[in-house]
Amino acid sequence: MSLDKARYKSEFCLLSLILALFSVLFLVCCLFWPNRMLLYIAICVFPYCMSSSFQSLFQAWGEFKKHNLVQILTTCVPLAGSMILLIVLERLEADWFIWLFCAIYTAVTVWICTGTVKLTNSTKAAPILDQSNLDTWKTGLAICIGGYIHVLIHSLDKQIVKMVFDVDDFARYSFALSLQSVITVFITAISQPMYHFLAKGEIERKDYTTLLRILMMLGAFGGVAYYGCSFVVSWLLPSYQQSLDIIAIYFMTFPAMAVINCLYINLYKLCRMKKQYIIRLLSVFVLSVLLNILLLTWRRELSSVVTATAMVYYIWLVCEAITFRDAGFSLQDGLFLVGYLSVYAVCMGIPGTVMSAAVYFLAISVLCFLIYRMEARFALKYLLKRVSWIRGS
Repeated sequence: MSLDKARYKSEFCLLSLILALFSVLFLVCCLFWPNRMLLYIAICVFPYCMSSSFQSLFQAWGEFKKHNLVQILTTCVPLAGSMILLIVLERLEADWFIWLFCAIYTAVTVWICTGTVKLTNSTKAAPILDQSNLDTWKTGLAICIGGYIHVLIHSLDKQIVKMVFDVDDFARYSFALSLQSVITVFITAISQPMYHFLAKGEIERKDYTTLLRILMMLGAFGGVAYYGCSFVVSWLLPSYQQSLDIIAIYFMTFPAMAVINCLYINLYKLCRMKKQYIIRLLSVFVLSVLLNILLLTWRRELSSVVTATAMVYYIWLVCEAITFRDAGFSLQDGLFLVGYLSVYAVCMGIPGTVMSAAVYFLAISVLCFLIYRMEARFALKYLLKRVSWIRGS
């Protein structure tokens, strides 16, 4: 990796100053409006934003081991720690989870800062307030706005559940979202390198459709994770059994989620379509609000909220397919989605976790080879090659 250490050190100092400023602002707010949540935000804003920033840098630099390590630590460890506390102590306080969350992000940030100091220790930083950093700041602000809207889209359903339903329903819904986040880590860990390959031109425009189809197949096989979650919940956390209905609908969105997050959003960044990206995210957010209101008016249940989220993802997928026609949908892709959703719905009604999982895996495999024969053979050949390489090493 070729790196201008003087510029890198300057940008790192600028980022640190901006994050420190926000931390101080929240601390000042705590002095005038004593609030425990404001204090938590003041503590967490620096490590959270620093870790997220470097996660994106690791992706752009092609350092996927570091990227995936940060992703797994910040997503899986808080959930795993919370589950251990719940099992051992038979209760879980909100403060415990927040402190666990802060501790993990702080540890990751210390590791990042230590590595940066070692790398640039003998280098003099470029001027912090120069035109280059100003341009970087403007670009970062646009991406930050888009990222913030993206977070709002992902957290909207949880906020609606908090406002409309009681504490028990909110707990079940939050638990389902946590499991969904854990499974998403494994999808993005495989799919995330796509930005690096797209930026370097290693994936040409003519290959975008192939990439889209591989991501759709990957998302479809991700549905198998539902059965793992079902087994864990039934065995260890039977009180959260009702969360499985929410998880089942959420996991149905994996193909759309994989294509949107790993292909289309990267194409917005690659093509420098910042304004269009922000407009699209705002449109999706408004659509999500309207669908939630509509479905909750029709039926005031948790399933209505998660159904609205699933509908938003598939509508979003269609809109992006129209925007990026080079990686757009064809009749073949539509048939695959219809087949996938049909298989998923049928298998959810099969009694027995093991039997249902086996039928689902077999049906999705047949569907992939029937509709995406060329792409499925390519993916299988690549997978077998990787397995052979791992065994050989």
